[in-house]
Amino acid sequence: QFGMGIANANVAAFFSDTADYGELISGKRVRAVNMALVIFPIKIGVMIGGSIAAYGLAFMGFQAGTTDPGVITGIRTMATITPAVVAILSILFMVFYPLTAEKMIETRAKLKEREAAATAS
Repeated sequence: QFGMGIANANVAAFFSDTADYGELISGKRVRAVNMALVIFPIKIGVMIGGSIAAYGLAFMGFQAGTTDPGVITGIRTMATITPAVVAILSILFMVFYPLTAEKMIETRAKLKEREAAATAS
């Protein structure tokens, strides 16, 4: 959970970056819509996470009160391997995340130039 807390600190920055980039590309302010969607990935994650757990338990033949070693091993595997795979996928996503710090500095500078030009005219 400590690691997840560190990762969650970046969420606001991701939404802010994508709002600025979306404004640069579309020419329209999309910040309100973008920030309104902050909760949407959480809901999708809960749905997917719950489905993985439910289908995983059903796949391994879980029954309440079971002492079957295969089911117990399956639960242990599901509780350790699944988060590790998701963590690796997250790391890969972050390696290829296109909105780097340099790109966002350029994006914000272009937005300021555009705003200055709009107020000057």
